[in-house]
Order: sequence, then structure tokens, then C-alpha cells
Amino acid sequence: MKMRLVSHTHWDREWFLPASFTREWLGPFFHSLAELMRADPEYCFVLDGQSILLEDAAKCGVLTPELAQELGRYCAAGRLLVGPYYLQPDWNLVSPEALVRNLEIGLRDAALMCEGGVGEPMKIGWLMDNFGQISQCPQIHASFGIDSVFMWRGLTLPPNDVRSEYLWRSHDGSTVQAVYLLDSYRNAMRLLSQGAAGSQDGASSHGAAGSLAASDTDGGQGAPATTQMERRVQAIANRIRPFSPTGLALLMNGYDQEMEPEAVTPALARLAEQGYDMHQTTPGAFVAELGAALNKPGMPPLPVVHGEQYNGRYICVFPGVLSARSYLKRENYAVETEMEQYLEPLMATAMLVGEGSYTQPAEHVEQVWRRILRNHPHDSICGVSVDDVHTDMEERFQRVRDELALLQQDALDALLLPPLADGAAAYPHGPALTDVSAALPHRPAPKDAAVFNPLPYRRSGVVAVELETERLGGTEAVGHEVSDTSDDLYWVTDVPGLGWASVPQVQDSAPASSASGAAAPVVADAVTDVVGNVETRTISNGLLSVTAEPDGTLTLTTAQGTRFTSLLELEDGGDSGDTYTYAPPSIDRVVRGVKPEDVSVRVTGNGTVRATLQVGLTVRLPVGLTEDRTTRAAEEAVVPVFHEVSLDAGAAVLRITSSVRNTVRDHRLRLRFPVEPEMQKLSVGAPFDEVARDASPPAQDETDIGADLRQLMLGAREPDTIRTMPMRDYVCCSNSEGSRGLAVYAPGLFEYEFRDSAVHIPVLRAVGWLARPDVSTRTGDAGPMIATPDAQCLRDTTVEFALYPFESTAERARVPAVAAELRAPLWAFPGRARDTAGLLEIESPHDAVIMSSARVV
Repeated sequence: MKMRLVSHTHWDREWFLPASFTREWLGPFFHSLAELMRADPEYCFVLDGQSILLEDAAKCGVLTPELAQELGRYCAAGRLLVGPYYLQPDWNLVSPEALVRNLEIGLRDAALMCEGGVGEPMKIGWLMDNFGQISQCPQIHASFGIDSVFMWRGLTLPPNDVRSEYLWRSHDGSTVQAVYLLDSYRNAMRLLSQGAAGSQDGASSHGAAGSLAASDTDGGQGAPATTQMERRVQAIANRIRPFSPTGLALLMNGYDQEMEPEAVTPALARLAEQGYDMHQTTPGAFVAELGAALNKPGMPPLPVVHGEQYNGRYICVFPGVLSARSYLKRENYAVETEMEQYLEPLMATAMLVGEGSYTQPAEHVEQVWRRILRNHPHDSICGVSVDDVHTDMEERFQRVRDELALLQQDALDALLLPPLADGAAAYPHGPALTDVSAALPHRPAPKDAAVFNPLPYRRSGVVAVELETERLGGTEAVGHEVSDTSDDLYWVTDVPGLGWASVPQVQDSAPASSASGAAAPVVADAVTDVVGNVETRTISNGLLSVTAEPDGTLTLTTAQGTRFTSLLELEDGGDSGDTYTYAPPSIDRVVRGVKPEDVSVRVTGNGTVRATLQVGLTVRLPVGLTEDRTTRAAEEAVVPVFHEVSLDAGAAVLRITSSVRNTVRDHRLRLRFPVEPEMQKLSVGAPFDEVARDASPPAQDETDIGADLRQLMLGAREPDTIRTMPMRDYVCCSNSEGSRGLAVYAPGLFEYEFRDSAVHIPVLRAVGWLARPDVSTRTGDAGPMIATPDAQCLRDTTVEFALYPFESTAERARVPAVAAELRAPLWAFPGRARDTAGLLEIESPHDAVIMSSARVV
């Protein structure tokens, strides 16, 4: 075997300690690294693919100008490898645009370190420890000129096809060369320590150590091993040999937060003198050598994997992180939306058509982006760190909100015209606006309203004009926040794409009424008022009819007669797992639904542009687990649940806001959305993509895993088929004929399970441990056993849903475009815009082009 060693660190910025503590370790680390590189001109090191280590070191005073200059020389010489990322995010839980900015900033930081030399940012994807891989990962990397990635978690290849190298292809055809870390990113950690890490790499526990004679390999490996280091090297080579068609074995010399990199090159030189074909390398050099070997005549083609890689049979992807501490994920979704869909387009508009003195504060905007991204490391946004880390995250989110508000106000000041004087001529342009609350004496209509459309096509619909409150304060909402006590509702039509409309005229009559029987867009061309019926507890708008049933669930009926029943049924079960993994207690007690006497319903709105069902539930749940954690406690407590179900005029989408005051521990509370039994075709939102998933994924067969592969599976695993899967914005269920379906939207939530012809989405998952060794749905542990009481989520939780039934194919029904419209609704407020023209309008079939960013660069 040809053995190549990469020296690196894996730096968890926040995990079992907050960043304020781990930053202190950067001093010893960088000084040790500099001393080693100074003493050994051949030594190379990979800085975990993330530039934030240098930024943190500079902020805490470790990276002095002298040390920064020295490290810069090593970067410029190609010995210290920095980038391509700013930090190591979880790719499933952050916005697609955030993934792009993470690469932009990371590569720019790395380029600054490499100035003046032959080196450049590391153009290798470095997916060491993120929990599963998204489908568009190859295309995202390829768009930055990165054609190779190193990856550990999530591989979906069947056991007989597993290799140390493969090709990974996105839906558009973008392909990267992937190096699969068969036995982790630390298989050669602490290589110089005598016996310190034998069990870590499996050399002793899996019985893989042994003599590797020269005749055993094509390059010759020298005499039988006589040292612990030789035995470890031989064991690694023996384990990797069956899976490496090129005869190349990758040894990863590093571990989490290692503060003293090992001086391995003298030891490797001694091994070479003994006949071992082994030396230190860099990721780029390894990929180049791999490519040359693969191009040799007779080399079999590499296996190809397509799309997302989310499988835990070889190493865990920890699906429980999708719903752990869901309040953090919702807050992150909200600030990403505010930045991407509102602030940056506003600033771009202000630059182009605003008051002449406005200039975009580019440096300030980047600092806000960096602050948002600093909540994205996989242990942070996944919710699997100690409580102090997540408290710090909430403080960062609040600071981001404050900064967004200031930046937004500056852009608005440049865009809005002064108010019209009494008796002045109205602004002559803009769509018609109907004020449905002007008849109320305490709700006078404003003289002018400005409406902003952040999407690149014309839109119509109901908007709320904020009279006194700021957008960035108050309660949670999707996209942006409004106050229920100070909004006027209006119907507005034909707002230009990525543009403004000034709407000065308040009409006395509603738009013409009609309803279409075809597959309706989100807002119809002509609409009827929404009617609410108190006696039947029903609201309807000619397209949809919604009834609150005695048990608190909903029945949704379309104009074509398709009915969906038992929507919003509550399901609550125990959870004896940890932040990484959901696990039901061995004797679970699942609570489904509530009794009619525990349900209250109120109907508001009749003959207006919006009607609402307010459904209150009194839910009684076990207070936690028994002391032995085998079942749920007999004692119960009340958990109030409140649904606000809204239907707008002309809308084929039903919107739902669900609020829960969690008062109990160790449980998972989900809402169910049943569909027709024929609707088994699933299409699920994903970053820059929509992925098809099995409604009934096949069971995994552990007997398929041979002995050679099994000895490589050293970490925790999910041996059973994963049923709780990642989503972004929606899960769409349709029948095989493509004649009807139901899209369930859950912006800011990232987990679903499809079971028994129903989409199950968790509102919250409450657990009390960072990690435990006794989780029944996982083999092996995930981290230190540290109590995390805040992960019980004993707080108020408010989440958003929307339901979109359609009578066509999902493509014709514009399912992804509806997700974009729910994330970025029209925004209206008192005032007049300077220009009513749209800056960008994109025409595509069924509005299939989704814009993730509009900014000045």
C-alpha cells in the first residue's frame, strides 16, 4: 500500500465549551504550529477547512502581527492550508445563500493570508464531521472551482460498492471527486504516542494489527513491525486495502482541538528508510496522485453516487439534531430571511433608485453576515452543545436583529418620499389598494402605503400595513414580524418583481368576485371575500373551505371536492434519547388528539379579505420519564396549544400559526397532516433543490455488511433505516398520476417523517442530555454525557405551517414558488416609494426559478 498522511485539526469552535473558552486554546495551538513549521520546512498542515480559527485568534490577541505575518508566509508557500470555508456549518439546517456566503468569506479570508506567494486557498471540500450531505453539495463546490471533496458521514453506497474514492454528482450534472474517510478523520491521530490511541483507530479492539511483509503490497513495506507506530500504520493499511482500487491509503493525523500538532515527518522518514511507501501530503497533492492512479490502464471505473448522502449505517448522521432546540433553528431562519429577502434587496434598490447620498455599508453588512454565520457550526445550529453555547447563540441572534433594523431603516430613508401635504395630488402610479378596516373608527386608513415585493415576478395578495410598530420586534413570524394589534389589512394587486408600489388610493369596494375551478395560483386574478360561519366553525373563500372539528383537528375541502381530514392532529410520545438522537422509552405512552371538552373554537372575519379560526386545546401530558427512563411518568401537567388558522381572499393556501407553552420534559410533540392513501410520491424541499424520497424506505439488512467493512465502522451508527428526514420549507405528497396532491409547508422547521399516509412534523423535541450512552436507536455514543436542562425547551414555542392542496402535477402547481412566497411575503407600510418600477422580473415555467440573493457586489 502507498500510505499518505495528512496532518490537520478538527476544531469544534463551540461544543462542550463556549467559544469564549475554546478561543483561549488557540494561543497554545498556533504557537505550537508555528514552532513546528519553523523547525521543519517540509511540514504541512490543514486548518480544518475553516478560516474562522485565524479570525478568533486575532480577536483574542493570540494572532499578533508578527505571528500573523509568519503564518501568512506558510500559507503563501502552500504549507498551511486555509479555507475553503469560513466555518464548518451543518449543510441541512442553514439557508442555501448562507452556504454560498460561507464559501465566499472563507475563500476571501484564505486568499488574504496567501497574498504574495505561490500558495492559494485550499480548493478542496472538507466535510469532516457535518451530519449528512445535501444533494447540491457537488454543484455548490463546483461553482467555486472546487472539484474534489473529502467526506465522512452519510454515504449511501451499498456495502458491496463501498470504496475509498467515488464520484459524487448533483442533479445538474456537476460532479466532484470524493475521497471517503473510511475510518474517520482521525484514524492516525496521536501517531507518535506509544499506545495512546491504539483503541481509537481500532488497531487493538478490532484485531487488525499484524505484520505487513514486502510481498504483500506493490510498493513493498519493509520488515515486520517492531514499534507501536509501525503496528498502527500496518493496521490502518490492512483495513483500507480491500476498499482502495488504487492502492492508496489515507492516514488522517489529527483530532478535535489538538493543541500540539505532531512532528511526524522525521518518523515518516524513518519508515521510508525501512521500505514503507509513506510520506506526508496535502489534500490537493493526494487528489492529484489519486487522479494519476485512476487514469492508469485497466483501472476499474469509480462508483457514482447521486444527490443527497444521508445514511447512518456506516457512521451516524444523527437525525435527532434536525429537531433538537428547534427555537434556535427558527430564529436562524428568521434572520437569514430578513437579511437575504428584505435587507439586501432593499439596499440594492436604494443604491439604484434611492436618494442620491445613499451608499451601501458593505463592510457593516459583511460583519452582520459573519455574525449570522458564527451561529452555523454544526454543533451550534444542531443544538448539540452545552447550554451556555446556545445562550450565546440567542444573544448573537438578538444583536443581528438590532443591526438589521438599523441597516434597514437607513435604506428605507433613502427610498421613501416625504409624506404628501393635505390636499396635495396623489401619487399617480401604483396598483389598487382596498382597505378592509378603514370603516372602523379606530382604524383610519393611511394616505399612502408602500408595498415591497422581494421576489422576481409580479404578485398580488393581502398585505398588512404596520402603523406604529417596527418590523423586527415582537413575536415570532415567518420571514418578518408584525404586531396583531396595529396592522390594517389590504388587498393589493400587481406589485412589480423586486420592486415597490406606491398605493395612495383607498377603494371603497372589494375586487370583483369569482372563483376558478382550475389549479389555482396562490392568488387568483379575481377573488371573493372570505366567509366565516360561527355555527359550523368553517371559513371559506370559494377555493378552499376549512372546518374546525370537535376534536380540534381540521377538515380541508377544495373547490373540486377533494377532502383532507384529521389535519393538525396532535401526537406526543416520550423521548429517552439525547440532543443527537430521538429514542422512545421501551414502554412508551403516546398521546394522540384531545377530547372535545378540551377544545375551544372562535371564528373571526366575515366578508373581508381574511377570516380566521382560533382553536385552543388543553393537552394533558406526562411530566417526564420515570427514574429508570423506561416509561413515562404517571403524573401529568397541562400543555396549552393554540392554533390560528387563516384564509385570505383569493388564496389557495391555508396558513396556520401554532403556539405551545411547553411545561413537561422528555417528549416529542408532533402535528400530523394525513393525505390520501394514493399520495405516496414525495418531493421535499432542500437547499437549492427539490429531492424525491421514498414514502416507505426499505429496511436495511445488517447481514449485507461484510467483515472487512465492519471493522472500519468504529463510531456510532444508526443501524435501522432512518425515517425522520431533513426538509427545507415543505414536503409535497402527490399521487402517481399527477392529478392532485397536498404540499405541507413548515418554514423554519427541518424534520419530517412520512408514516401511515401522513406527514409528521415535530413542533418541539425536549431532552435533558447532550449525549447518553444508552440510546436505543443508536449503536455507540455521540459525545460527553453532560446535562442540558435548557434542551427541555420549557418555553413558549410558535411555529408556522401552510397547506396547499392542488389538482394538477406538483410542478404545474408551483410548489417551490409557493415556498418562496411564504418565506418572503409582500411587505407594506405607510409611506410612498420613489419608484414603482421593478428592478428584476424573471419569466420561467411555473415560476420555477427561485432567487436566493439580490445584492450589490
